[in-house]
Amino acid sequence: LGIILLIILLVIVVPLFGKKSATITMAGKLGSEPSIITNMYKILIEEETHDTVNVKSGMGKTSFLFNALKSDDIDGYLEFTGTVLGELTKENLKSKKEADVYHQAKASLEKKYDMTMLKPMKYNNTYALAVKRDFAKQYNLQSIGDLRKVQGQLKPGFTMEFKDRDDGYKAVAKKYNLNLSNIKQMEPKLRYTAVEKGDINRIDA
Repeated sequence: LGIILLIILLVIVVPLFGKKSATITMAGKLGSEPSIITNMYKILIEEETHDTVNVKSGMGKTSFLFNALKSDDIDGYLEFTGTVLGELTKENLKSKKEADVYHQAKASLEKKYDMTMLKPMKYNNTYALAVKRDFAKQYNLQSIGDLRKVQGQLKPGFTMEFKDRDDGYKAVAKKYNLNLSNIKQMEPKLRYTAVEKGDINRIDA
């Protein structure tokens, strides 16, 4: 039985596991945040149970981790409700209320994949677009829509997740009528060095 740990409202994960000791393999996506939170779960589980947690940090993007979960190569990983519905179960939102989205995602995973989603935790993460302050000042950029007037000067460097997701760059491009070329896909930690070198000047953050 696969397990997805949802990142939004904090929960003790102990009741999920049985009383007998076991070795649990938890994976994290690319980036520092998934690694930190996955290791927080490791500490929590090992302090409150007799279980041992094996952490695989930076294992890959959503599709890679989800396939690993389906094939029992891992026992759980951290995921967002929006990703569950938009990328994994391909369902449209029935409500924009946080609790309703969680229950829809939970029910959808159980029905389609026989997977269990834990109660949410107190963590939220939303995509944003960022440029350097001097670039924004030079072109008087105040909003995402303002990027249309400087499309020729933009050198985007996006994470693989943001570039490929329907609710990532594709949704932003459609909503704000953007058509960016030469988009580079990079690991999160490499983008900041690339910004400083001038290789890219716009990132997802």
